[in-house]
Amino acid sequence: MKKDIYAEVVRRIAKIREQGEPPKSDLFSFDSFVCDLCKGIIARSRIVQCPFCGRWVCREKCWHQTVMACTSCSSVIKLCKESKKIALKEKINSATEGKSVKVSRRNLMLRSLVNRKVKPKSLLKTIKKRKGGK
Repeated sequence: MKKDIYAEVVRRIAKIREQGEPPKSDLFSFDSFVCDLCKGIIARSRIVQCPFCGRWVCREKCWHQTVMACTSCSSVIKLCKESKKIALKEKINSATEGKSVKVSRRNLMLRSLVNRKVKPKSLLKTIKKRKGGK
C-alpha cells in the first residue's frame, strides 16, 4: 500500500527542478540562497532540496520534517493518504452493504488498518477465537 501511495504522489507532483540542480543564489551575498516557496534569503546550511519536486526550501518555514518534503508536497502526500483511506473504507462498506456476511480475516485486517483502533495482537486473538483455536 505504501508503494501505491508513493507512486501516486510522484505522479501528481510536478518536477520544478531536477535533483542536484543548484538553488538560485542571492545576488547581494556570497553564501546565501533564495527559498523557492517563501522567497526568503537563507544561508546554504539552512536550505534543503525536496526529493519530490526539487524545490530548494528553508528548513524553518517551508520544510515538513515528519514527511521529509516541502510544505507544498507534504499537503499532496497527506491528500493521497487520506484518499486511499477513504477508498479503502468505501471498498469495505460496499462489500458488506446490505448483506449478512461472515466477517473474514481479511476484512478484519482492513477494518483495523482503516480505523486504527484494533491492535494487531488483539486482532490475532479475535481471529483465533473465531476459528476455534487457542
